[in-house]
Parts: sequence; structure tokens; C-alpha cells
Amino acid sequence: MEYFFSEAMRTPEKLAYPGQIVTHVFTIANQGTNSDVYSLDVALPEGWSVLGVPASLSVAAGGQEIVFANLSVPATAGAGLYQVVMRASSTSAPSVTAEVAARVQVQAVTDFDLVWEQLPARARPGVRVDGSIRVTNLGNTPDTYRIELSTRPQWEARIIEQEIRLLPGEGRILDFYVLVPKFAAAGTRYSVNIIVESARDPSLSHLLSTTNTLGPPRPEMVGGTLFPEWEMRCRFSIDEDRDPKFTFTGSGDIPLFGDLYASLAMGMSGVERAHARLFKDGWGVYLGSGSIAGAFLGISGWPLFAFGLDQINAGARVLFTESAKGFSADWGSQACGFGVINISDLSEGFSVQEGWWSYDFDGLSYVKGLLSQAEDQTGSGTAFKGSATLSLDGLALSVSYIEVPPGYPKESQRTGCSISADCAGCPFPISGGWSYKKSVAGIAPNTFAIVEQGVNVTASLLSRDMLSMSLSGSVRVTKSNDSPVSTNDYSYSLSESVGGTVAPFSWHINGGLTHTGNRVTGVTTSSQNVGVMGKLNLDSIQAGIDFSLKREATIAGITDEWDLSCSLRLADLLFFPEVRVTPEVTLSVDEAGSMLGLSLAGTIPPDASFMWTSELSLGEECTFSIALSVNFSGIFPFCGPIKGRVSGHVFIDANGNGLRDAADLGMENVLLLIDGREAMTNSDGLFVFRPLMPGRYKLGIDDLPMGVRLGVPLPIYVSIRAGEEIQVEIPLSPQSWITGFVFNDANHNGERNAGEAGVGGVAVRISGEGMQQTLRTNNVGQFGMQLSPGQYSVV
Repeated sequence: MEYFFSEAMRTPEKLAYPGQIVTHVFTIANQGTNSDVYSLDVALPEGWSVLGVPASLSVAAGGQEIVFANLSVPATAGAGLYQVVMRASSTSAPSVTAEVAARVQVQAVTDFDLVWEQLPARARPGVRVDGSIRVTNLGNTPDTYRIELSTRPQWEARIIEQEIRLLPGEGRILDFYVLVPKFAAAGTRYSVNIIVESARDPSLSHLLSTTNTLGPPRPEMVGGTLFPEWEMRCRFSIDEDRDPKFTFTGSGDIPLFGDLYASLAMGMSGVERAHARLFKDGWGVYLGSGSIAGAFLGISGWPLFAFGLDQINAGARVLFTESAKGFSADWGSQACGFGVINISDLSEGFSVQEGWWSYDFDGLSYVKGLLSQAEDQTGSGTAFKGSATLSLDGLALSVSYIEVPPGYPKESQRTGCSISADCAGCPFPISGGWSYKKSVAGIAPNTFAIVEQGVNVTASLLSRDMLSMSLSGSVRVTKSNDSPVSTNDYSYSLSESVGGTVAPFSWHINGGLTHTGNRVTGVTTSSQNVGVMGKLNLDSIQAGIDFSLKREATIAGITDEWDLSCSLRLADLLFFPEVRVTPEVTLSVDEAGSMLGLSLAGTIPPDASFMWTSELSLGEECTFSIALSVNFSGIFPFCGPIKGRVSGHVFIDANGNGLRDAADLGMENVLLLIDGREAMTNSDGLFVFRPLMPGRYKLGIDDLPMGVRLGVPLPIYVSIRAGEEIQVEIPLSPQSWITGFVFNDANHNGERNAGEAGVGGVAVRISGEGMQQTLRTNNVGQFGMQLSPGQYSVV
């Protein structure tokens, strides 16, 4: 008897995205003279799973059977080429085995998460506020992210790194600060905005924004020093792995040095990251860890040296490590810009030379082009990317083109283009686009093309504060040109979003459905999701609830996923004397477990703040994390005082001597101005301005309360010298009124009755408290005079 077989065929290379199900078809042929049963085994990459493959298969002599292997690509699968091996063994003759490998090319997916790590505290005029964000690469390929920090109104704002490179799953915390001008008016509404953009896919960007209003601090909360300051932050964190992390950062403008920033991160293994940056007189230098990245490939490590000149808007970077080396340079003006990159990575075995240029036609259109030449041990190639944008009144059109040749390292050969339009000026704002990508798969000479086309449309049906509504939809088709066809996939999705705000409540409802199918195997998957969100904002109390539900139907069956989260935030509570805290509690529950989060942010007069956060997760595994950060100012007295200060009292001068006596009461809530800078008095009448640079300033009161008048002329001018603290005492005099009416008492009853007209031009003499004055009634018989409190006679 003969028991042998061959696996005569398996489908060609397939393209797939993380989280998808892709089907390979294997043919088991029995070339023996007897029927046999074969045991089947599939060797998969780590984390992959397979459905539809039986444990054994009976094949008649001379016959063949088809096996559909539905491969589930993990959502965390990195971009690259994977191999799946089907092995069949004869149960009658175990030594008779055969195997064949099938390939799956997992496409690159670009995605990232952007969240607040530390939300900046409420800003005050002349005060610097610090915050931090966390950027996490959720895609399956390394990516570079460009960060832009801005404020409205435009204030000085800086973030430590404007470009970072992250591996899949890697996250980075970035510190930033905003310096509010000393002349900013109390009550000014402001916003801090951070935009992070993917360099690999410039259309992918996320925005974080926070808004608030400025207000003058109470005198006891006014900080600052006459000496140079360096703002410092210490952060300590630990998790269930008992791996403590410590981070120190400091920044500030120090005379003789310039604006200096330094950061140090340490763990159990030692120093994990360190960098420093110095700005002075329009130039700056940086030394630390960082990255130099092109459009497709990049390197990162320590040390990275960077240099920049603000006057000509130019900069350069140099990275030199044991395995990675490179440099980049760029220059830009208001209209045009260009840059070059030259990098190599010995551990990965590639090198890249790249150049780009851009031109802005006065805001009407913008074009950018890029050439990238790269090589490794397997080959080389020159890729091209180009894009153009045309902006008209209410309409923006964009086109892009990309071509990656064979041999370009770590990239599949492909050609792609896209066209998009955004009509923001339409009655119903609408945007949409079409994309085309042609990829080459297989092994030469048996290569074939896979073409993917997609269309997406988003329309805003309503855009009001009280109600907004939008719809979006997309269709994607993927097909190969081999014979027989190995790839013929399709997908479509539809989503809606409805929300609105009716102060103090805001709400949002979204829903969507997605359907994918494989016409070769007939396998389909579908999913539906719905989400509901509500927030309550009562200034000092903020509460929110968020619920989402997703149902997915695959070849393996129907699964449901849900998530519920609630949060409560109590702002600006008085915890200890003059220590104000903002606690926030978050509870999240889903089918896998629950998470409880607690954060506590606070301020410690005059210039310190802290943030404590903790998370506890309960599920199959219990995890926890705790972090504490403290912000405070370091003083450099050896540089000598560089500022001065103005403070004083506003008081009721009861005896009119112009001096503040022990019995004189302070006037609360009086707003004072010194060249646009503000200070507010407390219950004792005390006011304090933040330190000021030497100069001559105009001091005055914005608006006097009812019943008092100035006891001295205002405004006045004060001259401030470095190291000097000036005391200004402003007396107020109590103020009263005497008013009356002179009329013709026709019925002689001593009271003014209807029809009894006033008499104008009558002389009225008021005397008392050491004064006497005569005034006359107006044309309707009225008279009035403002006086200090006391006893007076009217004749």
C-alpha cells in the first residue's frame, strides 16, 4: 500500500490589516492508492489564531480536498510579512508528511492617542502655568509625530519637543508651559491648544484644548520673587511591577545664561532619558534623546544635538549613537521652505537620504514635494511623495501622490494617490475624498498587483451650540489581478453623530455599522456600535457619563463588548488654609473588569502646585499605578534682584487725616491697575502686584464702590527699581448725599401733592461739620449735594 500525498496548491500572498480575518485556501491531494485520513496542523505567528481548519481530513485515493483557513490577524500585529505553515500528516503512515507556507502582508496602520497627563491649572496674569500631554503610538509601525502648541490670545508658549518618534505601543510624556502676559486683563477668556500630527499620514491629527478665564489672584496668593526664578517639577510614579520612575524638569529665563530647560528621567535601570535646551537672543541649542525621521524611516536615540536660529527660521539636528547616525537641516520663510535628511541604522541595516521642499502661494495654494532614496542589504529604491492644496472662499481642495519602488527597505512596492475636498462654506458643510493604492505582492517572478480603492464622505447637517448633527460613510474595495483571483474584498461603513449643549448640560450620541466581505471565500463580518455621552458643568462641579456598546458577528459567532464610565470633578475646594484642591473620581466598567481612578490637583500659595493620580484595575489581572508631581519655583539669589514690587492698602480714612490708623477699616474687592496689570484687595484692603521689571508705571483704581470717594488724586506714577518694594497707601473718604425738592405748597399741608409744581432758582444753604455752601434748585425744583457723613442743616 502507498500512503502519500501532496499539498498541491495554496492561495497567493494576501494583504490584511490588524484585526481583520483573511482566508487562505489549501488543497490537500492524496496521490496514494488508498484512502487515508490526514491530521492537520497550522503553525501561526505569535498571537494569531485560525478558524475553519479541522483536526483531521479524510481524502479518497487520487482525490483532493479543500481547506479554508480563516486567519485572525491580531489587532496588535506589526506591519510586515508573516508566514503561515499548513502541515498534514498521514495517520496510516505517520512518517508521511508535507507542508506548505502561505504569506500574509500586514499593512501599516497609523493611529495614536493624545491625552492630558497634567491639565494646566487656571492661569493668572503674569503667571506661568505648566502642563503635560501623553502621546501613544496605537499603530503597528514606528511613526514620527509633530507637535504644535498655541494659545488664544497669542501668548508665549513652548513644548519641550516639537517632534518625537515612537515605536508601536510606545508612549511619551511631553511637558509644556504657557506664560500669561502681566498686562492680560482679568476675566479674559483663553484657550490652550495642542495639535499632534502623524508624519507618516499627515491627514491624521488629534487636538487637545482647554479653556478658562483669567482672574486677579487674592493678595495672599500673589507669588513671584524679585530674583530670577527657575520653574521646577518633580514627578514620581510606581505600578504593580514595583518599577518606580522619577522625573525632574526645570525651565526658566536666568540672566547671563538665557532661557534654560533641563529634564532627567530615571528608573531602576538608571537614567532613561535626559535632555537640555537653551534659548538666548534668537538662537537655541538642544542636547538629549530624540529622533530624526523621514517620510518612511527614522532613527532615534541619544545623544541628539540640535541648533536653531529664529532670525532666519533655520535649524539642524545631529544624532550619533553606536548603531544609528544621521543629520537633518531645514530652513523656511513665510512663503517657502526646504530640508534634507541623511540617516543610517546599522542594527536595522538601512540608510536614507531625503530632501523636501514646500511653497505657499500667499495662502491661496500650498505645494510640497519629497524625494527619499533608501537602501539595505536586499536592495535600494527612490520614493516620491507630493501634495498640493488649493484654498478658495469656503472651499479647500487637496491632492496627493506617492510612489514606492521595489527595493525600498521595510516598505511594500506601491503607487497611490488621493483627492479630497472640504466645503466649509456650504449651507451644509461637507467633506469627502477618493483614494487609490496599487500594491505589488508575491515573489518574483510570480508577482501580481492588488488594487485598493476607497471613497469617504462626511456631512454636517446642523452646526449649532444647542444641536449639531453629522453623517459619514465610506466604501472600500480591494481586488487582485492574479488568476484565479486570490483577493476580492469589500467593506462599507456608515456612522452618525448627534450632540448639543443646553447650559449647563452637554450631550452626544453616536452610532455606526461596518460590514466587510470576502467574495473569494464568502466569509463576512459585521459590527454595530452605539455610544452615549453626557456632561454637567456647574463651574465648581463637573460630572460626566459615557456608555458604549458594540456587537460583532464573525465566522466564530456573535460577541458583545460594552463600556461604562462615570466621572465627578469638584473644582477649587478649600482643603487647608489657602490650599485649594480639585479632586476628580473616574469609574470605568466593561465586560473584562473595572477601573477606578482618583486624581487630586491643588495649589499651594504662593507659587507651588501638585497633582496626585492613582488607578486601580480589577479583572483577570489586577493592576495599579500611582503618580505624584509637584511644581515649584527655584530662586537664584546669586544673580541679584532683577525686579521690584508694588503693594499697599486701600482703606476708609474715618478721621480724614490721610493716614492708615489702627481703627481704619480696609476696603475689600477694589480692583487696582498698574499699566494694565491687575490686583484685587482682600478684606484688610491689602493689594499686591506681582514683581515688575524696573521702570515708571501708572497706578490707579478701576472703579470705586458706592458711598466712598478718593482721598488722594489718582492715578499716580511710581518708579520701580530692582530690589525695591514700594508701599502705596490709598485713603478713601465715606460719602453721603443730601437731596431735596422745593415746591409750591398750594394747600398748605406741608406735603407735596399731585399738581404741585417745583420751583426753580431757589437758593438753598447747607451748613455743618465745618462747612457752608449755597446752591440753587434746578428748573423742576430739585437740589442735591455730596457730603461726608455728619450733621447738617438745610435752609
